[in-house]
Amino acid sequence: MKNTCPPGISKKLAQGLILDELFALLLYKHWSKKASPELAHVLSELTAIEEKHYVFWQKFLGHAMGSLTLGRRIKLTVFLFVTKIWGEKAMHLLLEATEVNSIRKHLQIWNICAHTEYESMVRAIIEEEFGREDAIIEKLITRKINPERIRNIFLGFNDGLVELLGAISGFYAAFANTSSVVVASITVAAAGAISMGAGAYVALGSQNEISKIEAQKLAFKNPEANVSLTHERLFVSGATVAISYFIGALVPLTPILFGSKNIFLSLACGGILIILVSAVLAFLSGMNARRRIATNLVLIIGAVVLSYGIGIFARNIWGISI
Repeated sequence: MKNTCPPGISKKLAQGLILDELFALLLYKHWSKKASPELAHVLSELTAIEEKHYVFWQKFLGHAMGSLTLGRRIKLTVFLFVTKIWGEKAMHLLLEATEVNSIRKHLQIWNICAHTEYESMVRAIIEEEFGREDAIIEKLITRKINPERIRNIFLGFNDGLVELLGAISGFYAAFANTSSVVVASITVAAAGAISMGAGAYVALGSQNEISKIEAQKLAFKNPEANVSLTHERLFVSGATVAISYFIGALVPLTPILFGSKNIFLSLACGGILIILVSAVLAFLSGMNARRRIATNLVLIIGAVVLSYGIGIFARNIWGISI
């Protein structure tokens, strides 16, 4: 085993993977002290795997990382706080999200090491990572949280926040008084929530129908196969998206309801929340957090600038001013 990082693997990627293994190791150790006997047993098995892989990646990548960075220490504190409040429900969700993020980084390493002298060594450790961890986590067959529903909540919240922030900026440009801004914003928030909920309902209904047809096709081709079909409840999913959208829309609207006379406080509240929500969404979906945050901030800036321009145009060209 070489003590230098293989060519093509950046120092940032190598250290990030090692620190992620250390983060998971510390997290599972903390959780096992508070978990039920069943979950504590699962966490102890995961801890043993993480300890082995933490040592392996340090030697293979040539970096000794004995402590977490400040950002990961903050992240660990947040995770422990969340699970202290919501208990094992949060642990189940975070376990799955942690697994998704781990897979992303391991596959980055694999793409670099495939077809090189390191291929067999890296394949063996990654197969163990994916196989044994998947098997252990699958022992938790009765999940108390639906990850898809959690994602729907944050996506709906994100859309409501971005869209209303853009709309409010346009209303400030077009309208002469705050009351008009409030009335127009609430109307847009309500209409948007209904539209988003209905869209989620229809989209999920189509998805369920396609899944049903595929299951029937498989059953026809192989009658002896045990084809299971799980449907999301349409009304619950639609309502979840609609309510979370409306709550997100209230974020930029709340400062105005409490007397703010301009867009700046709404922008500040919206910007802070969008960073937090983007970070959560990125973690749950396995995306790059910085890229997700940057994308959302660019969308906010674009929505605000475009809406404000439309408002100015409507006021000056069409004479709309209330």
